[in-house]
Amino acid sequence: KLFSGAAAMVALGADHRFVTPLHRRGEIGPDGTLDGDLILRGSGDPDLSGRTNAAGKLEFTNRDHTYAGLYAAQGTTAELTKTEALAGIDDLARQVAAAGIRKIKDVLIDERLFERHQSGGSPPFQVSSVVVNDHLIDLTVFPGERVGDSARVEWRPATSYLQFEQEVRTVAAGEGTFVSVQRLAPRRYAVRGQIALDKPPTVRIVEVDDPAAFARAVLIERLQAHGVTVTRPIEALPSPAALPSPSEYERLPIVASLASAPFAESLKVILKVSHNNHAHMLPLLLGARTGSRSHAGGMRAQGEVLRQLGLDIASFSLGDGEGGDQANQVSPRATIQLLRLMAEHPQARAFRDALPILGVDGTLAEAVPPTSPARGKVFAKTGTYVINDPHNGRLLLRAKALGGYATGASGRPLLFALFLNNVPLNSSAESNRHGATLGRLAEIIQQSL
Repeated sequence: KLFSGAAAMVALGADHRFVTPLHRRGEIGPDGTLDGDLILRGSGDPDLSGRTNAAGKLEFTNRDHTYAGLYAAQGTTAELTKTEALAGIDDLARQVAAAGIRKIKDVLIDERLFERHQSGGSPPFQVSSVVVNDHLIDLTVFPGERVGDSARVEWRPATSYLQFEQEVRTVAAGEGTFVSVQRLAPRRYAVRGQIALDKPPTVRIVEVDDPAAFARAVLIERLQAHGVTVTRPIEALPSPAALPSPSEYERLPIVASLASAPFAESLKVILKVSHNNHAHMLPLLLGARTGSRSHAGGMRAQGEVLRQLGLDIASFSLGDGEGGDQANQVSPRATIQLLRLMAEHPQARAFRDALPILGVDGTLAEAVPPTSPARGKVFAKTGTYVINDPHNGRLLLRAKALGGYATGASGRPLLFALFLNNVPLNSSAESNRHGATLGRLAEIIQQSL
């Protein structure tokens, strides 16, 4: 993610904003009826304002919701942001109503900016140019008031697009909490298990089957909430052939548009929480700028940006933007070269500020204790790659890494890269222990120089 994030920062710039337009096809009658459709054209905005707070910044938690589905039924400590997941979609719907449109035939979603792809890290695995709440439904399970009560299950964004059967009961304090989500049919799930009376709310996630259909459904619902009738039902998906040709957009008026927060904010979310899906989008976005829609074309575009930056791209191999491909082979030396070149680049400050801060936020928030003298003085990206070792019935930590910038105790600026490879694990928790070791090493380096 250091490499893909650097390439995107260089190519796009810290102040770049994704602008997502909503076009109309057809004329608006005197009664507000549009004799045609609304078409949302995806721009590759990874957030669509779902994380934007009142200050125009993108919020994140140190334990992002995208990691809530990785640990079987035990639940996780994932936390949701306090922002409104459909804020951007609602803004677009409000603009449509303000334009005097009262009835339309249908809503189309154009995600052809780049080909839909699959990421290989944490959910969501589908990569699309139209992203609503990371293609996820967040389920929060609250214990009931008494033992034996049904637990309360809330989901966001609030939508009728998916249905959930709820079969979670409250058990005595101290008992185990097990909450699973099972897919029963398309758009229909069961939430089952138990939650202890003294357990804080548990977050689980569901990845939607079709990002474009999901975006269409919530946009239709928000349009209807603002008094705009949509003739075609949510369940009746339009054919992709109904989309305009790219050249046709020049003749289609824009009735609403949504501008993202600056790209520097998007990169903070990617690097600080290690957001796999958004990181996977970065090469695809660079490829789209050169006219390529494929993942392979995006990787070539990213490589060209890094080459022009001055990096010896023949000294390492990258298979994706997130770090989950087995083709990814980089060295500490190549990482230091990247960090040095970015430290000398006009976007240096924005790039450094997007990194997790030791003992403060993101994936480094708890790497050292609050009393650490290095707290707040190390800006670095974590990296973890764990695979199954079927032969031995265990896990193998292929890579654990930490690289970035530090201000030494003497005030000296430092670059560092620490790599740990091929360590057998008895449990996934051991990976966290090795991560703490790297954090401790970064602390020692910072204090020693």
